[in-house]
Amino acid sequence: MMTLQTSTRMPDYRITMTMEQKARCVWRTLESGIHEFTFMESSHAAVDTWIEYLVKISQDEQQNPVMPMFRCLLDTRFSGPQPMYYALKQEDAWRRQMLAYFPNMRFRTAHIYRGSAVYVSMTQSLSRLFAENNFEQAFFQDDLDGAVGWLLA
Repeated sequence: MMTLQTSTRMPDYRITMTMEQKARCVWRTLESGIHEFTFMESSHAAVDTWIEYLVKISQDEQQNPVMPMFRCLLDTRFSGPQPMYYALKQEDAWRRQMLAYFPNMRFRTAHIYRGSAVYVSMTQSLSRLFAENNFEQAFFQDDLDGAVGWLLA
């Protein structure tokens, strides 16, 4: 008698499905569906590169819509904080474009950072200017596993 075994393996969030790299920002799509962005410098140009990646993701999604939730991991441990107001304003404009195509989409963003909690406080304060019910964010000091766990919860 032959027994058929099926795999119940959960996706490993460390496995990269796709990757694009520019000097200012690295984008990886993980097997878990999380879009990970690692900033290599703190600048408007790095934010612009990130937004370019987001636009590419949204164009791909318009071709093949499968995401009920956009999960984003922003890693600023190497670069330090990004220009916050500029980054939030650019992200908000992109998110509004996504909602035009996917009105029920939800967004979760986990920030991984090093250093002072002042970064968290300032980012949270500025985020309130752009906050909507479909947007959640959390901050993790040097805690990749915690950030990924929160994104997948």
